[in-house]
This record gives sequence, C-alpha cells and structure tokens, in this order.
Amino acid sequence: MKTHLKSCSKPNETSICDQKSVKEFYSSTKTYQVPQRIKSAILRSCAEFAAIDNRAFETMAGDGFKSRLQQVFDAGRVLNTSSLDVEALIPHPTTISRDISRIYDIVKRQLIELCEKMDSFCIIVDRWTEHYT
Repeated sequence: MKTHLKSCSKPNETSICDQKSVKEFYSSTKTYQVPQRIKSAILRSCAEFAAIDNRAFETMAGDGFKSRLQQVFDAGRVLNTSSLDVEALIPHPTTISRDISRIYDIVKRQLIELCEKMDSFCIIVDRWTEHYT
C-alpha cells in the first residue's frame, strides 16, 4: 500500500489516481463532533436557501434533501485534492426533470408489481393537516 500511495502522490505526476482507499468501502464506527462554526455556517446556508429560493423550512428535514447533501459530501471526500467549482456538481434543471421521469417510471413499475401481488386492499380517506397550523 505504501508503494501505491507514493506512486499516486507524486507531485510531478500529471494523472490523478482514482483508486478508492480502503476507508471508502466501510463505514466508520466513530462518531465525530461537528465544530460549532461548521454547524453555524450550515445553518446560515440553509436559512439563505429557504429565503432566497423561497423554499419551505421543512425541505431541509426531508429525505431527498438529506440524500442530496450526503451525495455532495461524498463527492467532496472523493474530490478533496482538486479545486472544483460547485457549479460543476449542480445538474441543469432539464437534466433533473428527465431524471424525475426515469425515477417515476421505476417507482410506477414497482407499485404495479406490488399491487399485482395483493389479494385485497383498503382505502382510507382522511383529512391531513400540518401540525404547526
């Protein structure tokens, strides 16, 4: 491993070693305390996101937002040796809309398969309200 590490970290080398490290294949059992200045910066960023883009505060608590944040964080770990503009990580809205269609088709097929396996079902109509209002 030392020889491999040395060959990947030569300063005059023009190619970047894209091989994953051992740490990327397992999850760490250690929990890290996030520094307060990082938490404050993330809080400020979330507040600006909600205010500037006119988004609901609950957006930041959603599974989709958390998944996106994890993907960006993982990309940052992989790309930590390069200076990459954040714009390069953000897909165009058209690309996102096309992917939504792909996800819809996959979930629709899964739902159809699930419904075909059911012997019976029950539909309950209920009035849902937001608990803060």
